[in-house]
Amino acid sequence: MDRQHDESPDDLQPIHAGNGCIFHIVSTYHFIHEIVFNDTAVEPEYLNAAGNPQQWMRMAVVESRRRRKAAEATVPPTRNTTVNDFVNMKDDNGLGWLWGRRVVMFGDSVDRYMTQFFCEEFDSKMYLPIQDKSGRQAKGICEVPALNLTLVYLHSVGSFTYRPDWWWIENLKNVAWEERWNIFWKPHEAPIQGPSGRPDLILWQNGLWDQRTFWEGGAAMHNESDKPMTLKNRQMAWEEVRFVTARIKKIAKRLNDEFGEDVPLMFRALTVHRESGMGDAIMMEMDRLGRAVAEQAGHEMFEWAKLIHLLGNLYQDGLHPGKGAASWLWGNMVLEYLARSSGSEVGGEARSPYFSGWDACHKELSGWGGR
Repeated sequence: MDRQHDESPDDLQPIHAGNGCIFHIVSTYHFIHEIVFNDTAVEPEYLNAAGNPQQWMRMAVVESRRRRKAAEATVPPTRNTTVNDFVNMKDDNGLGWLWGRRVVMFGDSVDRYMTQFFCEEFDSKMYLPIQDKSGRQAKGICEVPALNLTLVYLHSVGSFTYRPDWWWIENLKNVAWEERWNIFWKPHEAPIQGPSGRPDLILWQNGLWDQRTFWEGGAAMHNESDKPMTLKNRQMAWEEVRFVTARIKKIAKRLNDEFGEDVPLMFRALTVHRESGMGDAIMMEMDRLGRAVAEQAGHEMFEWAKLIHLLGNLYQDGLHPGKGAASWLWGNMVLEYLARSSGSEVGGEARSPYFSGWDACHKELSGWGGR
């Protein structure tokens, strides 16, 4: 904090010189204490408070590398390590709760990149099992053998129930959520069963594709002068609100019916463009709709996108948050929710009963909404 003095008119005393000139001097000083903020480190008592979320990514990455190094010392050089080589280490260093966990995402390319970056942090690689070009990125799988952890990404292209003639991607033939489930995703055939026989965490959202669909459909089906439907910088029309709400209600119900209402389900808050503004008004409104539908369905909120909202410096392009702080935060949050859903009982009294299982705090958190 700097200390500065203030010269006020009351402090100026006149002195008369013989030549008719008058000089003024400051006879008194009033010191003001100005508040000056500086960019300093966080004090340890705040940074390391017992109630803070853990640095799960750092802990898990370090442990995964340690296990791989130990396993590679005993595995013949003629083969790669597999999950079976790590079974005897599964409870090491307090991460036994993570063994065998399965995460499923119904999302877009933002989720795909986050899954890819997560995998790379563990020196692994997400693979795309579907070779057909019309569904090549419809499914992605990330496996971390040292932790027996699997993330399954399933690519949704929005809420439309069919592929309209004006669809802007030629190779993408199957648009409807239900079609993609049956033709490409087949989620129950993927490795999604955790220790409980079901996924340990499911994230879902539809936002960016619905926004683009409304833009493209408005331009294709209306005359240019038919505003606001032909504009990108607009809010949702009432019929769009009704349509999206009905569709995402069906999606939420399908997820409940397929996996059980007591499975940990979260609506992933919607990301916006790096250069945001009125052009993302539709995204903000769909985010609110998603929150309301999620609460009605008994789902909680995955607030990652809200935490990086307007942090365009974390984006790798105009649409996708990049690898680094944004993806590391995403990974920390996924692992935190896995620790909670697994009933890990980590964190001691300061975090109790949060890690006593999903149900321990679900009633309070499913009503959050954040609208």
